[in-house]
Amino acid sequence: MAIGALAFAPQAGASAAAGAVPGGGVLAGTTVVEEVGDSLVVTADEGVSNDITVRRRGNVVVVTDTGDTVAAVAPCQLTSAHTAECPLPITAVRVNAKDADDDVTISPNLDVTGTVVGGDGDDRLNGGPRADRLVGDDPAAFGLQATPGNDTINGGPGNDTISGLAGNDTINGNAGNDTLNGDDGNDTLNGDQGNDTVTGGRGNDTHNGNEGNDTLNAVDNLIANDSLDGGLGFDTCNRDTGDTAINCP
Repeated sequence: MAIGALAFAPQAGASAAAGAVPGGGVLAGTTVVEEVGDSLVVTADEGVSNDITVRRRGNVVVVTDTGDTVAAVAPCQLTSAHTAECPLPITAVRVNAKDADDDVTISPNLDVTGTVVGGDGDDRLNGGPRADRLVGDDPAAFGLQATPGNDTINGGPGNDTISGLAGNDTINGNAGNDTLNGDDGNDTLNGDQGNDTVTGGRGNDTHNGNEGNDTLNAVDNLIANDSLDGGLGFDTCNRDTGDTAINCP
């Protein structure tokens, strides 16, 4: 999924609503929910272990954070201390969970593309039904410094692009033709269904293609540190000398 420049911070000039202070500034210590163009943007506060779910209910999108109070910017509205509703239509969801150990889920009933950044900490990120981008830690491309976190990241049924970045991550592509990148750390990557591209990066990584015609990339110029299992299908396995490989040509 092609993604343009991300702007997770509340936009200057956004109209104030419940949970906002006069002049458009949003109260500190809250998860901010707003619509920016055609996108729903959810921005967590620093130092909070968030539990964020984004789902559809009728003609609105419901955002819940049981880990923190929620602030809403119009046209979104608060329905409780931990829940906000925003009107449809939207074309994308962007969630920045920032630091601490976060859970973020885009519900299967919300048929839009999603971008989720877990931030620092040990996060669990669950993609929705479309082609999502799920990032375990804060990448430098977002103007943030990547730091270690042992993340569990689950793609949805779409064609997902998932990056673990630093830390020892477990990444599950699930259905769809997914691109999985472990990056630093000792990662376990499972392509699951579909024709997946699985790249461990640096570290002692486990690459599992599972079903489909997969491409497994374990070349990191280190000898005998990675394992590859192509699984079912006609797979391509790129590896260094001594790496363990089964179900590979």
